[in-house]
Amino acid sequence: MVLQSVSIARALALTIALLLAGCRTVASPAPASPIAAAGPVALQETDRILVLVPHPDDEVLGTGGVLHEAVRRGLPLRVVFLTNGDSNEWSFLAYRKRPVLMPGGALAMGAIRHQEALAAASALGVSSQDLTFLGYPDYGTLDIWRSHWGLSPPDRGRLTRARAVPYPTAFRPGAPFKGEEILADLETILRGLKPTQIFVSHPADHHPDHAALYLFTRVALWDLQGEVAATVHPFLVHYPGWPRPLQGINPGEELLPPARLLAGFRWQSREVDPDAVAAKRLALAAHRTQYGYSASRLLPFVRPNELYGDLSEIGRAHV
Repeated sequence: MVLQSVSIARALALTIALLLAGCRTVASPAPASPIAAAGPVALQETDRILVLVPHPDDEVLGTGGVLHEAVRRGLPLRVVFLTNGDSNEWSFLAYRKRPVLMPGGALAMGAIRHQEALAAASALGVSSQDLTFLGYPDYGTLDIWRSHWGLSPPDRGRLTRARAVPYPTAFRPGAPFKGEEILADLETILRGLKPTQIFVSHPADHHPDHAALYLFTRVALWDLQGEVAATVHPFLVHYPGWPRPLQGINPGEELLPPARLLAGFRWQSREVDPDAVAAKRLALAAHRTQYGYSASRLLPFVRPNELYGDLSEIGRAHV
């Protein structure tokens, strides 16, 4: 109970810090060359790589090149999916050619997206044994962060209507949709792998699950201070008007941060070699439910670099 109270206090402090950082981001002048100043993201021979993503396909968008290189170099790695992506009605409509609104249909689509993640991993060379699916509610984890801790009842999935992890292939089937349960799963995974580099969704991302996963990850790392020491690399996916659509694939045009997020964040880039770019595109296509619905939204992430940017003053949120 004491640890849970400390975790909730840290969650509140982090939320406040992010709100303040967001105010600074709009008002502060942007540095002239933030990526060059921060330096590149490089993988070392001693690294253990943990990729934490909200939904199947985010692992390719944000870290396809990282995963391809980690496999090539034989680095220990794990990819963890917070949700099965079981609440995207529009992509389901495009895939099924009919609405998917009943709980059973949503669960079936969650199972399909699980299989797509396995296929995408294969395209990048990642073993299925290195994938973990937590199974929490798509589009519901920020609500869990805000309102479902302690004595509060579990959240309910938007389409699945479940109040606990409904997938038998999940990391912990039957785990209630509550903040301390997500935190417990992340901490178990962190203790097991002891990663040195963590790639996770960005705190300024406009999709609630992306922001939520960053928040839970930060609190988990604070809870495990002294046990896990890792560098955190957040990647952005959902932000208004970003990235700009390309006319097809333009492998020569690098991904740059949104202008409004230059101040207040420490941005870094890493090169993606041509083989990894090709593998990344194949892996995206393996996410058929999403690729068929929004390839034009996904393909702009197939670039000669991948981009990461964390808050410049994240330490001030620590309590």
